[in-house]
Amino acid sequence: NSMPYFGLHMNVKNLAGNQFFNFFLVSLVEVPAHFSTWLFMERIGRRWCSVCAFALSTFSCMLPVILPEEDYPNIGVIASLLAKVGTSSAFMTLYQQGPELFPTSLRGIGMGMACTIGTGSTLVVPYIVYLVEYGKFIPFLAFSIITCFSGICSSFLPETLNKKLPQTVDDAENFATNETFFSCGSQDSDESPNLSPKMEEKWSSRTLSVADLACDNSGGIIVKRITEKRDSVSASIDLSSLENNLKEDTK
Repeated sequence: NSMPYFGLHMNVKNLAGNQFFNFFLVSLVEVPAHFSTWLFMERIGRRWCSVCAFALSTFSCMLPVILPEEDYPNIGVIASLLAKVGTSSAFMTLYQQGPELFPTSLRGIGMGMACTIGTGSTLVVPYIVYLVEYGKFIPFLAFSIITCFSGICSSFLPETLNKKLPQTVDDAENFATNETFFSCGSQDSDESPNLSPKMEEKWSSRTLSVADLACDNSGGIIVKRITEKRDSVSASIDLSSLENNLKEDTK
């Protein structure tokens, strides 16, 4: 996604009209793109949000290829604006979905490697933009191919919306294995967390019973009383003794 994202900025000088105004428009469309992505990610999920963003970029970059600039002089500007909306949305989605896919033990390393590879790929972007010397539609064609391939790859990533994040490598390998292709994310059950068999063996069953939070009249002190019992199915709370203890604590 880094290649078409930065390539659209570099290709502004090859568009019709004032290049400074075009650069301003290409940068301005990121604001509604990010806001709309923030809304859709919590409704249709991360995976389909990125797929739709890449599809929009692919379709937009194909417009200058299909429609000649001689007949439609502003087609390059329109395509750049729409494609920038798609790449900006994809960027925001990937930076949200990426950390949710890597296990906790490898989350920093995984995102660091992904960002390094993505940024390193931008080294060839100036050469793609230079292909405008052989045809003004060639950079758009290259960006369209890249975004199409990215959209296909992102469609096979697991959905992370409302999912418990993997903690170990085993959890990441078994993450969302029962998920269907067209799913948009479903709430995981609290009784069946995504834990590997090794983690389940180490963990002992326990029940936490939390007493109500009590506060004095000034609202400044909050008393938490948490009772933890291992290998117990249920825990009972003596409310009368709790009230007496809270009164003594507040004094």
